[in-house]
Amino acid sequence: MFRFLLKCSFFLMIVFVALAYFAPAHENGQGENTANAGAMDTVGAIRDTVTDMGSFCQRNRQTCETGKSVIGSIGVKARDGARFAYELLDSQFGGKEDKERQTGTTTGTQ
Repeated sequence: MFRFLLKCSFFLMIVFVALAYFAPAHENGQGENTANAGAMDTVGAIRDTVTDMGSFCQRNRQTCETGKSVIGSIGVKARDGARFAYELLDSQFGGKEDKERQTGTTTGTQ
């Protein structure tokens, strides 16, 4: 139930953002105080963010070590999940030759 609510709220957020992007500007003056960033401002902000992220591990070594550990464990789980999905799909949709190769038996004459 919680997962369903989380997904719904995420997709509703995307819908609301899309609606706000395509909606016409209000006539009552709302939105005039918002700053419109140009392309160069955006590129500069991204560059500054990447530069700051590059020095983040120098400032917070313990946080980076914990992050590496978490990312590593997530990678192992993803690899195991992919292996499970591959084996499941292979057992369901694999050909006769694939099943023989897995068991090491042959049915044909040579």
